[in-house]
Amino acid sequence: MVLSAMQRISIFCFPYGDFAMSLLVSTKHDRPEDWRGQQQLIEYLTSLGQLTHSITISLKPVYLRSHIWERYEYEKAAIYFVRRLNSLFFGKKFNRRKKALPLITSFEAKRDFENPHLHIAVGCPESSSNEEFERAIRDAHRKVRLFNQQIHIQPYRSSGWIGYLSKEGQDSLVLSCCYSGK
Repeated sequence: MVLSAMQRISIFCFPYGDFAMSLLVSTKHDRPEDWRGQQQLIEYLTSLGQLTHSITISLKPVYLRSHIWERYEYEKAAIYFVRRLNSLFFGKKFNRRKKALPLITSFEAKRDFENPHLHIAVGCPESSSNEEFERAIRDAHRKVRLFNQQIHIQPYRSSGWIGYLSKEGQDSLVLSCCYSGK
């Protein structure tokens, strides 16, 4: 077997016949994947539309019976935010599924649901300026009771933000809050 410089197989022998093997295989991407298939997911998510803003929203703690119910409440808050934002720009066309902002949403929290927050990548509609769009984001943010006052809005620079969104795996995506731009 011929291995390139990026590939490495190490076999360690311990006394009494035990073996441990470590395997590092390089992929043909610019940066290593955190989990298998992440690069394909990033490529798919970037194809949903022209993204212009990266948003991080911190969430208030909710203490319910289980983490499943807590996540459900956070996802309901995210759905409400996304609907409100889309309705500000498209009105009933969004409700009829004719128009939507390109949007990708993921939920992240530490162990035991400490520091819950949302990461969002969204595209500004052509009919509004960046300042007007950021104002609409802040207005929609104020209307959600589970959102903390902390919101961080930055320009979307590269697909690295989508890699950051998907670092916890596919389960971190809030699929009911992911839209392709129409």
